[in-house]
Amino acid sequence: MLGAARGIDRLNRLGFRLAALLSIALLPLGLIAVLQTDRVIEESRERAEAALMGRAVQAASYEKELIQTAIGAGRAFGAAVRSVRHDRAACSSLFRDFIDASDTFVFAGYIDTDGVMKCTSEGVSMHFADAPIFQDLKANPRVLARLNTVGPISGEPAVIVTVPVLDGTRFDGAISVSVPHAALLDGVFRASDHPPLDLVTFNAEGEVLLAAGGLDGVAGRLPADRPMDTLAQASATSFIARTAAGPERVFTVVPLIEDTVFAVAVWSLDAAPPAQRLITVPT
Repeated sequence: MLGAARGIDRLNRLGFRLAALLSIALLPLGLIAVLQTDRVIEESRERAEAALMGRAVQAASYEKELIQTAIGAGRAFGAAVRSVRHDRAACSSLFRDFIDASDTFVFAGYIDTDGVMKCTSEGVSMHFADAPIFQDLKANPRVLARLNTVGPISGEPAVIVTVPVLDGTRFDGAISVSVPHAALLDGVFRASDHPPLDLVTFNAEGEVLLAAGGLDGVAGRLPADRPMDTLAQASATSFIARTAAGPERVFTVVPLIEDTVFAVAVWSLDAAPPAQRLITVPT
């Protein structure tokens, strides 16, 4: 009996050693399987995120095109206005012809270095010398996009695109072109096969320019505790967060005009691809 017990004990030890060896031998295969699973999940998440970004860019494509056109017009006027800016009638005629030929833009004009806009499509004069935004533009020339809730001519909300005129590196005035909200909104959902719940356009300072769902209550439809200017500092990204009004949404942020205009598309959780639910809010 004692010999039999010893034999069984040897077999048990041998079985244990074989099991241990097999476990060690199979460990790399298990790790590979885990890593492969993680990679599949990550690739699925990346594809879902890329799809949402593509849909956001598509939804904002019409806005992007109009704002880019306004910037292009501003740059062209910057070169043309130098020869006529001291002739108010000829200068104003330059801008008036542009507006008359446009089905989209409603106002354009040149602001001189003193902050006076006396060369405009409407032949009116405006003074911006004391405006903080003009002083900021003069000190740091760059393309700006701002919301004017009461347009200068129509009285309706408009996005004012301002392009600095430069003489070398010296600030030499600015061109402003007004794009009415109605024109920008007209193509938001027509441009997309799968439109988001909302599409909010904002500038580098985080100021809302346009909201497809309307400017009223727009803050409640945006991410809570995430200032818009911080979203403007990030590259294209997607995340899940609660809105200021409470519901949880998927948000996709994409740049439209480099360092100038951005868009955030708002999606329902149900509309987002399943893998998108794996995205967490960056801290």
